[in-house]
Amino acid sequence: MPIISESIHVEATPERCFDFLTDPANTPRYNPAMIDFQAPTQGPAQKGDRSTFKVKVAGRVMEYENEVTEVLRPDRFEMRSLRGPVDVHITWELRPDAGGTLVTFTNEAGSLGGVFGKLADPVVVRMYRRDVATMLENLRELVELEP
Repeated sequence: MPIISESIHVEATPERCFDFLTDPANTPRYNPAMIDFQAPTQGPAQKGDRSTFKVKVAGRVMEYENEVTEVLRPDRFEMRSLRGPVDVHITWELRPDAGGTLVTFTNEAGSLGGVFGKLADPVVVRMYRRDVATMLENLRELVELEP
């Protein structure tokens, strides 16, 4: 799968956006693909924290275990998969932008290699891009509407 990177402007400070993103309780609220999410710790994510979850991508449910690899408040938050059908490295970058924050989500995924079938890969990528756009819009709405 190619690198998928999408951004959205949020009318909130980078600190507010970062705190929302790194609270595991918020993950299923903004991610429409999330079916089940379990994070053993409460509060802001810390380096080394792990979570298990199920996501639905292109009609297929996939189970993952991820680990937080970097937490640099309020600029960057990264995680990688430890277990799952596709290796992923996810980066959230936040930077001040016109009185708010530009939030960028990047997913660097390994080969889909048979998970969906090689002919389906381009279709899956397009579908996933739509999921990412929806996720970012959900994030924007939640952060801007909540105190």
